[in-house]
Amino acid sequence: MIGARYYDNLDRCIDYAIRKKGFAINFVNTDLLHPISQNFSGETCLVYDCPEFDVQLSLNTNALYDYYSAYARPMPNTNVSCIPKLGIFQLHKIKANYSNAEQICIDEGGTLADITSRIYTEQLASLISSERIREAYVGLNRLQYPQEFLNSRGLPLNCVNYRAWAPGEPKPKDNANCVVLTSSMLWKVSTCDKELPFICELTPNGPYRPCLRHYSRS
Repeated sequence: MIGARYYDNLDRCIDYAIRKKGFAINFVNTDLLHPISQNFSGETCLVYDCPEFDVQLSLNTNALYDYYSAYARPMPNTNVSCIPKLGIFQLHKIKANYSNAEQICIDEGGTLADITSRIYTEQLASLISSERIREAYVGLNRLQYPQEFLNSRGLPLNCVNYRAWAPGEPKPKDNANCVVLTSSMLWKVSTCDKELPFICELTPNGPYRPCLRHYSRS
């Protein structure tokens, strides 16, 4: 648990969870309690960094609480990781080319993972390294026109400050327009038809959203 407060309504609890960058809450609506329980005096809003699929919150909590998750859609069964304050990621070890990897992530309710900040690059590189994977596709690729990189949130790379290119990258090779993240925390370009592991970043879909998409690729 990363936070606990007394709030008299759910919206204030949700706002608190967003400020704490939590992905799940347990909330007591005191107005709806049975008369025998209306003397409840504890914290009504409990905030957690990861949703129930990871830590089984509701199994360990007083039955007076209602559970809410930013990730209400059923989680994939394998290789799913919650990175506190960042989100839920699925590492696919089965290899695919970039376009197929991108579609698989969309079908799962997400996108190829964004890496355009230091914490995302470092945490996701640690994830693939822990699985002894040398490199994996992520959500960054170069448009044919104009010749610029766009991340999975629809933001051009020249609009962000962070870079982690390997020495000599990005190479201006023909058809090398897709980006891989290496286990050594570096970015490299690759031909998009190469089959590699890939990382999906699942999109929050529950009763509240810790972050909203501000850009679109369409």
